[in-house]
Amino acid sequence: IGASWTYRITDPANPGNPAELKTSTVEAFEAVPDDPGQMAFRVRTEKTNGVTLSWQQDLGDRVVRLREEVYDLAGATLEAIETYAPSKLRLDESAAHIASGAAWTVTYDETDTDLIAGGGPTTLSKNEDWTVVGVDVPVTVDAVAYSALELHRVGTTTGSDKLYWFARGVGKIKETGGQTEELTDYTLP
Repeated sequence: IGASWTYRITDPANPGNPAELKTSTVEAFEAVPDDPGQMAFRVRTEKTNGVTLSWQQDLGDRVVRLREEVYDLAGATLEAIETYAPSKLRLDESAAHIASGAAWTVTYDETDTDLIAGGGPTTLSKNEDWTVVGVDVPVTVDAVAYSALELHRVGTTTGSDKLYWFARGVGKIKETGGQTEELTDYTLP
């Protein structure tokens, strides 16, 4: 609780656009809304287009996301809810998944409820293919050198294609795919 990461977000397709900032802060360890049997860390992410609360579990060698709530710019009006069953993988550091070339598939159901448009929830089964591109990959972000686990994630259901770099003891330091996120500052209490 109290850990915080700030990222600079740029759009490689529109290099003239100004960079934006995104800050994620671990606020609490609590019961997941509408699922009181599950305890998770509540993470608040603030961006220029609004606020997202997510509930994430640290399972020792994995971090998974259980729920997200999207709010307006003021953070006052709940606009959408996403839930993931059994969960959505964020990072897997199990022994089998931190070796260069390791590959695996994750399947989960994502239920979306758009509270602005109305209507009921919609559920879509999703598949993600993960590959370890490299271990101890040297990455420099914002003039700081890191040794990172580089992961490639392809959403076979949605077509999303992302690369992630995670540094042990720090967290995500870089993400590419559609937009680029680079760590500019972090606080680990």
